[in-house]
Amino acid sequence: MSLRNQYINFDRLLSDNFNPSTYANILVLETHTESDDTVDLGPAKTKANFELDEVNIMLSERTNTHSRDILKFVDSVDQLSSKRDDLKEKVNYVSSSYQRLVKDISIYYDAHKIHEDLVRDHETMAQLRQLAHYLGLVRQIALSERTKNASYGSSLVSLINESKDFLLAHPQIQNLDTATKANQSVLRIETDIRKWAISNLLKVTEYTDEASFDVQLISSASLCLFAMSPKLFSSTIRDIQYSLVSSSLPYLLNSSPTMVTQSLKSISTKASMLGYFEQILAKTYPNDQNLASYLKNGLSRESFVSEFWIELASGWQNRLSRQSRWRSAHGSMRRAVIDAVSQTAASQDSLAAMLSALDSIAK
Repeated sequence: MSLRNQYINFDRLLSDNFNPSTYANILVLETHTESDDTVDLGPAKTKANFELDEVNIMLSERTNTHSRDILKFVDSVDQLSSKRDDLKEKVNYVSSSYQRLVKDISIYYDAHKIHEDLVRDHETMAQLRQLAHYLGLVRQIALSERTKNASYGSSLVSLINESKDFLLAHPQIQNLDTATKANQSVLRIETDIRKWAISNLLKVTEYTDEASFDVQLISSASLCLFAMSPKLFSSTIRDIQYSLVSSSLPYLLNSSPTMVTQSLKSISTKASMLGYFEQILAKTYPNDQNLASYLKNGLSRESFVSEFWIELASGWQNRLSRQSRWRSAHGSMRRAVIDAVSQTAASQDSLAAMLSALDSIAK
């Protein structure tokens, strides 16, 4: 730094808060004293010119010293400026292209919104068609339920199963209030038809001759209950057998040896009714092969009559083993058992079971 520069306060000139008016006042104060009566701006102006001249000299010296670096910087600025202009042109092109694209796409965007609305309308129409079909099935169920006759059960169950399958296949309508209420009505009718079928089958335990049987009603009730639930159908058949065995056992347990023959005749009648019931079911086979297969393979290995005698023999044997006083009547009772079982076309196994129970009194 030159000696002249030491008289200049560069920090004050380079301050971020530099203010020309404030600086001029400072110069006036620095070139006057408190004893001066007048203000002479000449010294302040001279000092300001002095500082400006020094700054110009310094800028000239620094520019000469670093001229190469400055020229390189200027060249790079010029290059950047030219690139900026080129980039600006490209940006303007992209911007205008984008605006055209937005304008063109807006047409397809509106079309997409229309498509979405059409899809929603289509889904709504599909749901309405499905609901209408389901309500049509429910209406048929309600009409069939009102027209009760001997054959209405199986056709009604077929409609109920169809409505349940349709509802499972179309879950989108399950939560609709109308479908929910309709389904509740179907469930109520299904409960009623189930009770109807079971009650008509259980009447078999009350019949005393073949003329008492309503064959068409029993066939319809059997097909109906099997279509609703093979497990429930099987359980009902078991209930019929158990009821007949339970009502027959007291005839044997409470009879004297001399009355056994008469008691076995009454029991044979019950067994015959059970056999006739099985014949009715056999005649129903052509109408439902599934029922035929279930009766032959899934329900029992013996005929209904044979199972009846086998179960009766089991309950009778438990009591006969304690009736030693009946030993003297063993022969006549044996003939009565053979006659009673043989009249019902039971199997040899069921006859053997009854004779084995009777033979327990001879041991």
